Amino acid sequence: MKALRFHREADAEFAAAAKHYAEISPELGKRFYRAIEELLIEIRAAPNRFRTILPPARRHFRKPFPYAVVYIDKPDYVWVIAVSPFKRPQTLAPATRVISRLDCSTYREKRPPGPSLAQRLGDSFG
Repeated sequence: MKALRFHREADAEFAAAAKHYAEISPELGKRFYRAIEELLIEIRAAPNRFRTILPPARRHFRKPFPYAVVYIDKPDYVWVIAVSPFKRPQTLAPATRVISRLDCSTYREKRPPGPSLAQRLGDSFG
């Protein structure tokens, strides 16, 4: 299974969405966090399995939450570039912004990705 890294914008999106659901209900916040964690596990296990939306970015989502994880499969890790709602017109906006920061010839990040939200939060939503 590949390692996982978050772009800082994706990390902030994930945290904001988890906080939003937790404000509605702590249990709902936990369910959202677990649902995204399950998507991330599936992505790490088989990163090429999910649909390419804007090469080289891919997207994975599942009900009940209307959020997609947008990522790029790198040789040594999976780089999450967005965790965003997919039912809104701006769904691809975060991914498009991040992809615009990439070196298009090699798809290398111009800035290294930061630690993941899961690593920073630990058992907060577990």
